[in-house]
Amino acid sequence: MQSVRNRRRVRRRICVSSKDDPAALSSNRAVNLHALLDDGVAVLTASRRLAHDLRLSYAKYAHQQGQRVWRAPTLMPWRTWLKTQFITQRSEGATPSLRLLTRTQSRVLWEEVVAGSAQGRALLSAANAARLAEQSWRRMHDHGIALDALRAFTAPEHVALAQWISSYTQRCERLGAIDESQLARWADETKLTPTTPIALAGFDVVPPALQRLIERWGAADRVRGAPEPPHANRIIVRSATDADAELTSAAQWALKAVRSGRTNVGVIVPDLQRRRESVQRAFAEVFAPGRDYNAAPIVLAAPQSLLDYPLIDAAMLILELAVRGGASALVGRLLRSPFIAGAHDEAAARALADVRLRDDQRERWDWFELERWAAVTHCTQLQRAAQNVSASVRTAPSNAAPAQWAAHFDAVLRAAGWPGDRSLNSVEHQTVVKFQEALAEFGALDAVLNRISQRAALHHLRTVLSDIAFEPQSAPGLVTIIDASTSAGMSFDALWVAGLQAERFPAAPSPDPLLPIELQREAGVSEASAAGMLALARRQLARWTTAAPDVVLSWPHMDGDAELSASPLLAPFDHEYSADADSVSWARTLFEQRPELEQVLDTRAPRLPEAAARGGARILELQSVCPFRAQAELRLGARSLPRVGLGVEQVERGALLHHVLADVWGALRSHARLADE
Repeated sequence: MQSVRNRRRVRRRICVSSKDDPAALSSNRAVNLHALLDDGVAVLTASRRLAHDLRLSYAKYAHQQGQRVWRAPTLMPWRTWLKTQFITQRSEGATPSLRLLTRTQSRVLWEEVVAGSAQGRALLSAANAARLAEQSWRRMHDHGIALDALRAFTAPEHVALAQWISSYTQRCERLGAIDESQLARWADETKLTPTTPIALAGFDVVPPALQRLIERWGAADRVRGAPEPPHANRIIVRSATDADAELTSAAQWALKAVRSGRTNVGVIVPDLQRRRESVQRAFAEVFAPGRDYNAAPIVLAAPQSLLDYPLIDAAMLILELAVRGGASALVGRLLRSPFIAGAHDEAAARALADVRLRDDQRERWDWFELERWAAVTHCTQLQRAAQNVSASVRTAPSNAAPAQWAAHFDAVLRAAGWPGDRSLNSVEHQTVVKFQEALAEFGALDAVLNRISQRAALHHLRTVLSDIAFEPQSAPGLVTIIDASTSAGMSFDALWVAGLQAERFPAAPSPDPLLPIELQREAGVSEASAAGMLALARRQLARWTTAAPDVVLSWPHMDGDAELSASPLLAPFDHEYSADADSVSWARTLFEQRPELEQVLDTRAPRLPEAAARGGARILELQSVCPFRAQAELRLGARSLPRVGLGVEQVERGALLHHVLADVWGALRSHARLADE
């Protein structure tokens, strides 16, 4: 009781002092949330990123309270919480005959259903259609759209979706399983009641399926109110010339905020995944000019596909060459990869082997050919690795279950010496662990797949890796760059929101392409109408303007040659001067302050001996185009590496044509004979 009264006094004191202390504004929501967690309330979030952020916030709070050990709070996305409830109920014998499909298993079922249908056989990509169908299936469950209502529509895409859903549910019934999309319906049908109180956090829109559960749990006194958000102390609107200048301004503003003592600065960037490289470049120039970007105290919350990591790409190259073979370009990438046995010790030899590979221009390669090539080019360790891989390839069955293929692929990678001989850094080590988890998930496809070929197994493994969004764990940064779609519910000491031009905010409607738009609008799907997107934009703006004491809302004037305007939703806020005055990049500063270099004009090269003068008209051509190139190419013998590819190079094609025409003319000898022929 004493601790409860103390927390209440702390909350009252913060509410009073927050009128004068902007820092207390951002902590108001955190204190309320921490009090809920202290009371054993399970907080269900809208995203995994928010759950991670709140977990770190609670750990910091517990540490500040002097606790060395504390009870782990229940903080997780709502779908994950439902999944844990299902597993708990099944372990206790409540639903012994029903099991839950993983995301990978359900995706494979959808692919088989779509590819095996008459409509799927007429499609260019049944896999893409399966992804759309799975998305529509989830939306139907989230918004309570019945299958019978879908069957009333006769458009080809609606008929196809209804048939695919019928086939998919029949497959699930035969397996005695449900997928994650059906968990909310399962919880409603089984009258699931949480044993601990529930609170929601970070929902711009609560799905109707979850809303029904919350209403029923509220009647049973199992729902607690969400923590009250703080109110921003200062909201301003700033503009920039273009999107790049806007990023530079945001980075410079974030640096000033960090230097002023802020430890939790947020920057929201729309389409962060697509603009990942430009965002990294802009913030690296400001926070770590001339140094490694990783040295900056920045967290870029934009998880990449596991397949995009270099270490995983190397693993798939090894397996691709073992299963299907490949062209010279693939072998060249393997020769340059640092994630194969002996890569460091034989780096120079393998580089020369790559150069010789370009001259060879072999059409198809496999590990047996690579073993021979490694012996010819004196890459001893690569030769031994290729021998080991070749031995594993010989033992591969023609057809096997996914679990057997997972074990075989693991053996092939170990035979190649993957992930290499050098010590892995933290990110690479976490990537290897995640890959092993993905390999185990691929092996779990035994539940939905029979024996498959090696090529089909590699296809499914690649799809599993591409579906996993992976973000290695790292120390918390002072600045968090996050996408607008995953920022809901997060709070900061200061916040910058970019990309709020009228053309983008509110966003244009993007209805589900397979569901009838009438059903989507009746069910209240926000993406199906302009009114829904406007309401969503208003809710997002309300959250952003209460997520920190100081909030900056920005927009670019230009997008290429197109002139932009500020979103009309920004009209109520104060507009400040253009941010371009502060957005001079580090690279531009270096260029403008470059030193004056001494210029030396040297027009004469050393005399070339007559015996070494070769090149014919090429000498005059290069000399007129670029004297330096003439010097480098004709005197020093410098040449560019040949292009790796199939077929005959252009230079060789010209030489061959010259020889062919010479042979033809040698046989004809006269124009008259040519005319006769």
